[in-house]
Amino acid sequence: MADNALTTVVYGGDLAAARAFYVDLLGFAPLDGPNGAGVRFGYGAAPRREVLVVPHPAVGNGAGDGPHRLRLTARVSDVDGVHRRARAAGAAVLTGPAGTADGGRLLRLRDPHGVTVELIEPGGGAGAGGDRPGLGYQGTSDAATAPPQLPDALLALRTLMNSTTPWALRVAVTLRIPDLMLAGVTGAAELAERTGVDAQALERLLRYLAHKDVFAMTGPGTFDLTPISRLLTADHPAGMAGWLDLHGAAARWSRTYVDMLSAIQTGRPVYERMYGQSFWADLAQFPALSESFDTLMAQQSRWSAPLIEAAYDWSEVHHVVDVGGGSGTLLATILTANEHLRGTLVDRPATVDAALAAFAAAGLDGRGEVHGGSFFDGLPAGADVYLVANVLHDWGDRESVEILRRCAEAVPAHGRVVIVEGIVGGGGDQSFVTELDLLMLVAFGGKERTIEQFTALAGEAGLRLASVHPTASGMSLIQCVPARAR
Repeated sequence: MADNALTTVVYGGDLAAARAFYVDLLGFAPLDGPNGAGVRFGYGAAPRREVLVVPHPAVGNGAGDGPHRLRLTARVSDVDGVHRRARAAGAAVLTGPAGTADGGRLLRLRDPHGVTVELIEPGGGAGAGGDRPGLGYQGTSDAATAPPQLPDALLALRTLMNSTTPWALRVAVTLRIPDLMLAGVTGAAELAERTGVDAQALERLLRYLAHKDVFAMTGPGTFDLTPISRLLTADHPAGMAGWLDLHGAAARWSRTYVDMLSAIQTGRPVYERMYGQSFWADLAQFPALSESFDTLMAQQSRWSAPLIEAAYDWSEVHHVVDVGGGSGTLLATILTANEHLRGTLVDRPATVDAALAAFAAAGLDGRGEVHGGSFFDGLPAGADVYLVANVLHDWGDRESVEILRRCAEAVPAHGRVVIVEGIVGGGGDQSFVTELDLLMLVAFGGKERTIEQFTALAGEAGLRLASVHPTASGMSLIQCVPARAR
């Protein structure tokens, strides 16, 4: 959203006198007044500035409340010329013209309403703007009145420390504001009525998000979608709304960040202390939360699954077991692309029904089956590949070794265990890997790992590392073989 002009408003001014002073004498640009009431003058470019003189709301034109103890500052090309015209017009000259430290000229006038106007001709002399007064204006004046130029590092820090936008976004999505706007509801009052919230509070929220380009402010109290907020509608294929819905799984774990200090001090997750039980216990207890989590994981897999499938040679694989495969998006993608392949998905009993539905929707003709149970227990034995995708980072080292040990026990001598994870220091988008690493620490007690750490886990579980293959998804395929197979 473009920045608004900085507008000085003078109430109860003499409109004709204001026009003569600012336009005829100083050369400010005449602009349209608000709905024909008052007069407005523009000057400057960085930032744009305006003077708006309007009749007093109570007593009308000419009945001012001056003197207005304000000071405007502008640069002009010929201070002495403005001074001559000011004297001829009978304008109030306060000081000057006088020299400045940089070799320029300074003149202070008082406008008809008592506002001090400071005019500076920068060092280097006149002439850049010709004879007409004001044409040499180039922005705000000296360092005392110019807006501070914040260092890039400070601007970046202000962005990093902003905690308002993340939660404002979540509130807007939870209230289904983007969906209502998509349906044609754009007034803040009607949006508040539809969502059962306070109208003034909602308008304040929308106004803030409009300045972040999430919504567009189309008029007083009216808003519309932007390309950003279109991504937040429920049916958008990007699937972003679920990640921000405050009733969903992602918002539940995001709240743990407020106690990140404790996680850093102790090295232990705070989710259980905050909610009374682990995230996985929550999924088992609350079906809606489990459904939300499975949906998020399926959305995440939709863009990464084709890249993972393409990164592995499945031509000599006959049976693959997807360990902790969720609702089946990745396995369905692999089976669809490899018609000779048969797959088994292992996950929580509450999740595997969704996987069966995904297999049926993909038309896999019985090639995909499910096994409801914990991957800490025994796995179906004898498959050629055991795929462990985005599972180990949810768990600490002890649990991760147990998961890999179950794979090592089930895989035949010729088989492979393929771990799919981001690798710390392994290239790709390390900002995303390190973000996940903090999330795993604070919420789940897991971690993202280096290749050396994966090697150690595999060794302890009875596997040895055979290869590492990065993909464009930011994840790598870490292929392991049974340690007994040499």
